[in-house]
Amino acid sequence: GSTAVGLPSLIALTPSPAATAGPLALPGSTTVAVATRPSTPAGAQTVSATGDPGARSASATLYVNVPPVVSAGGPYTANEGSTLTLHGSATDTPGETLTYSWDLGGGATASGASPSIVVGDGPATQIVTLTVCDDPGACASNTATITIRNVAPSVTILSPTDGSVFGTGTHVPLKGSFTDPGVLDTHTGTWKVGATTLPATIAEHAGSGTAGATWT
Repeated sequence: GSTAVGLPSLIALTPSPAATAGPLALPGSTTVAVATRPSTPAGAQTVSATGDPGARSASATLYVNVPPVVSAGGPYTANEGSTLTLHGSATDTPGETLTYSWDLGGGATASGASPSIVVGDGPATQIVTLTVCDDPGACASNTATITIRNVAPSVTILSPTDGSVFGTGTHVPLKGSFTDPGVLDTHTGTWKVGATTLPATIAEHAGSGTAGATWT
């Protein structure tokens, strides 16, 4: 059979009387220790054992497996709340199947070589880790940094509407709305009417809400 081992590592084939290890069958108690080195080629390797000066011999096949060489890409830069595509890559022994998994931090994960993720609030720095495993079971990881930029909120005046007319001494309700991709952000606001500046009363949830005041 085939036995997967990593580099560098040691595999011992230890058949007991009348037992076998892969196709290797030796009478008595015999240990065959095979040490792989960084220079050992990846892939199937044949190990031969000979006893009694050539009278008895057998062989076994090992599969020498090396971990993938992984890149998480980056460094990345993105605005808070935006969608960012990660660009992971890996190289490994030809013919092996690779599985990509991402640790985005805070318990969030993604899969595939190039997943699209929604970044969190900024300004902040987020570390992501890409782990790639091949089908014989060797894995390797690499990290990348995402720099998340803070984004200003978008503001709309709801009232008064443009061109509205009010009589002298009238209490004019001022109301605006705002949205912010930073869902954890909190806000303050001010209204300016001519030369008068008024503090806004903020009502918000998840980074968005309204800003109100009254001007006479």
